[in-house]
Amino acid sequence: MIVLVAENEALVAVTLALQLETAGHRVLGPASTVEHAAALALDERPDLALVDIDLHHQGDGVILARELQDRWHVPSLFMTARPEVARAAADAALGVISKPYDLADIDDSLLVVESIISGGSLPRPPSPPSLELFSEDSSASVAVQLSKPSIPLEARPR
Repeated sequence: MIVLVAENEALVAVTLALQLETAGHRVLGPASTVEHAAALALDERPDLALVDIDLHHQGDGVILARELQDRWHVPSLFMTARPEVARAAADAALGVISKPYDLADIDDSLLVVESIISGGSLPRPPSPPSLELFSEDSSASVAVQLSKPSIPLEARPR
């Protein structure tokens, strides 16, 4: 899976990227700003974005998740210590991974998301403790969203 990482805390971003690579994923980023993350998505469409909802003065993770969804049909998972803020923007992402999280939860969360994206059912036993999906309908809405035709990257204006 190609995963875009948008996280402005350098140590968290690097640790997350290394964990994802170790698990066999290809990582775009990490990006610390909305602009950098959008540029990465323009160059190569990720399968999923892990987005820090609060990029501090570098931009807003909710805006980024909505842009990724609207422009490229890329689903996002928010990552935050403030899940109530993520819940208020539930229309922009599949769910939230609450910080602090165990790195093993990241691997398990991506397995859940891969199942959802591929149109499968939610795996049982339940999701990892730090993962909260915003809707049981996530799999249906993602399947519909991903089935929309998209402009190939090479045909997009730069």
